Amino acid sequence: MSNGQDLHHDEDRAATSPLHTAIRQHLSRPGATNLGFLQVLAELCEVTGWVPPDVSALGPFDPVSFEAAVAGVGMCLSCVPGGGGGVYLACLFGQLPERAALQAATRLLELNLFLHTHGRSAFCIDSQSGDVVCGCRFDEGSLSAASLFDGMRLMSEQALRWREGWFLDPAPACDPLARSVYA
Repeated sequence: MSNGQDLHHDEDRAATSPLHTAIRQHLSRPGATNLGFLQVLAELCEVTGWVPPDVSALGPFDPVSFEAAVAGVGMCLSCVPGGGGGVYLACLFGQLPERAALQAATRLLELNLFLHTHGRSAFCIDSQSGDVVCGCRFDEGSLSAASLFDGMRLMSEQALRWREGWFLDPAPACDPLARSVYA
């Protein structure tokens, strides 16, 4: 699916998909969790053509994760039962630049302060690899396949922007993150 396309969902096809069947079986178990996430994931896989994860062996409290790429940028979606009811999107942005590590890290701290006021996203640096990772939380109750895919698309745009200039390029008149998945 290209970045410019909208998601279109075929209810009849989705209702008979193997993922929907496995989800229905999973949800029929006593205490099954992740209902909202699994339904959104099923719809997302149906409309994007992504191969869905095998949920047939999930226990009622098992975490669910799914890896996908948007515009060539890999990311991971996950939902952990009892983890606050949220769906988490994590994206590896890449390394800090050697020649401008301090400036890039400072910019990430500035962005974290901005993002903290909105309470959904944060950047961190993996202590073992040195990679910059962005994490974003979506409320499971208000999540849709379209909103999740839009967030994934915007995160991929920001990851590509990071990889081109580490957010050190001159800021446009409007903060590019203001319309992003982060806010």
